[in-house]
Amino acid sequence: MSQRAIAQKLSVPLGTVKARARRGLAKLRGILAQTPRDEL
Repeated sequence: MSQRAIAQKLSVPLGTVKARARRGLAKLRGILAQTPRDEL
């Protein structure tokens, strides 16, 4: 599903969807960076 389709489905601006996706990816990267490789 595209970000544009998600924005339309949720009735929010496209920028909001993009910002939330970027924030979520950054949080995931941080969590993965702290996790030892043998636990992945």
